[in-house]
Order: sequence, then C-alpha cells, then structure tokens
Amino acid sequence: ARFTCRAHGIPSPSIIWRREGGVKIRKSIGSSANTRQVKQVKGEHLVIPRVRREDMGAYLCIANNDVPPAVSKRIYLYVQFPPSIAGGSTLLGSATGKDVTLNCIVESYPTAFIVWTHRDR
Repeated sequence: ARFTCRAHGIPSPSIIWRREGGVKIRKSIGSSANTRQVKQVKGEHLVIPRVRREDMGAYLCIANNDVPPAVSKRIYLYVQFPPSIAGGSTLLGSATGKDVTLNCIVESYPTAFIVWTHRDR
C-alpha cells in the first residue's frame, strides 16, 4: 500500500505518519524484503510492503510547521483476507433435553457468510 500526504504553508510543514492508538507501522529496511516496526515515518509518502491483515487500521498524516495548530488527516487501510475459524471446543456434551450452545468464531474481511449444517441438512 502506498499513501501520499501533501501540505503547504509558510514555513513549509514537515510530515510524519503514525498509526492510531500508538500501534507501530511496518516499514521496509532499505531495498531488502526485511521489515521493522516503527512508531512513525517521516515524509509525504508512506509505503507498507506486502500488506498483511495486521496492517489494517487507521493511519494519521500529521503536518506541522511549528505554527499552531498542527493538522492531521486520518486514512483507513482495509485489508481483505479469507475466513479463518478460531480454535474452540470440538467436543461438547449435554444431558438429553438440555440446551447446548455452539460457538463459531470466524475472522475475515469482508465479513464471512456463516452456514450451520447438521447431518448434511
């Protein structure tokens, strides 16, 4: 993913990128395939290499030229990923005639359509 943020003013503002909530940003190390986690990125371009689902979230572009107030723009990165089912109980028991609750925790974006079946019905 590549974001660009430009700001104008006198004196010229500097731009930094941060993630909302203090979450760190994954950034490439030079031209290698390796990445590291950083609190902020300086400059008008933010490049997130090989986007992963954990990169999904709000990013803030903050422009500041030491003349109050600093301004910011919030951009949300959505990352599509296929459904996965979180681990849980695979064996439940109940007395005859009693209620039992089956839980299925699915993570995906966009939200998955869940269908329950019993004995192929």
